[in-house]
Amino acid sequence: MLRSLQEPGALLEAWAESHSLEDYESHPLHVLAGSPEERERIVLELLESCQVEYALTLEAGAMRVAPHGTGVGVLSVLVPADLDWEKITRGTRLQPVQDGANTMLMAPRRGTAPLMGRREIEGVWVASDVQLYLDLWNWPRRGREQAKHLRTERLPY
Repeated sequence: MLRSLQEPGALLEAWAESHSLEDYESHPLHVLAGSPEERERIVLELLESCQVEYALTLEAGAMRVAPHGTGVGVLSVLVPADLDWEKITRGTRLQPVQDGANTMLMAPRRGTAPLMGRREIEGVWVASDVQLYLDLWNWPRRGREQAKHLRTERLPY
């Protein structure tokens, strides 16, 4: 039996309302870098050298697929829940901080769904459009505005 979703837009909206950024364990970091581009390069090269699956999300991800802002203040990166945090930060330029983070590693508290559907864009892994939408919808820094733009540009429902 073939099933089809009659109202995918309604499902997406309900999912966005039930999703929460609190579903992630967030690790605020400060990366000493001369520019946002250098910061991204440092973080992503470290993750790749440690063979860590990742996906850009929030404004960093949205800037890759449907730019709507003017820059990336905080580099937000989805990572697996079982990441060895000490290995990632020990002896590197990623320093855990309480305040002034310019990088946020976000691990799901359960499951691996946020990394499903990620795709490589210009050599960088980015969260799926649906995951970006869910995360942006719940992000207080102009997230809903960016989510609506992403939906208009990339999601046909």
